[in-house]
Amino acid sequence: MAIDFKFWADAGLAGVLTQISSQQLVDGSSAANDFVVYFGAQSASVKAENSTDPGTAQLQVTVASNVADWAAGAVAANQIMKPTVGNGYKYQAQGSGTAVTEPAWPTTIGATVAQDGITYECIDEIHEPAECVLSADSAGLGTNTPGAALDIGVSVTGGVAVPIYLRVDQGAHPFGTYTDIKIVVPDLLQSAI
Repeated sequence: MAIDFKFWADAGLAGVLTQISSQQLVDGSSAANDFVVYFGAQSASVKAENSTDPGTAQLQVTVASNVADWAAGAVAANQIMKPTVGNGYKYQAQGSGTAVTEPAWPTTIGATVAQDGITYECIDEIHEPAECVLSADSAGLGTNTPGAALDIGVSVTGGVAVPIYLRVDQGAHPFGTYTDIKIVVPDLLQSAI
């Protein structure tokens, strides 16, 4: 069964959310960016539950990185990645090859490091999930814990849009538009009603 539950850009569940794009001012003084997205399925004949304990455990929404971790194996030219142990930066492979050993990542934008015949360039800072707050309403954005999951119930019925409020607090990132994060429901089980 294909998964019908998705994140949507609107309460009518008409437009699938494709990315979260957060902007930062050049002087680093940007206020937090707040978003409202919706979780649901267009069909009212399905429900979503937590796959670890259906009907008992809470479904949880979490923020995850949209940038893949470095991994040993084939690396394509221009591939973007982050270290396996986050350091706040993302890197781009300047050529292709086979990665064996993770490099000692530089933390200066524009700096490069070569490892296993592949040169990686530090291209920018990255938003981490811990810079994001999730809430069931706008008031919780100021009080909920950054990086914490959001419980949305033990069951969500299709045809209903569950609002998810998201705050991305940029901190002192350089000027730019960031698409480094996504929201997910990691233990999603969909079944027919």
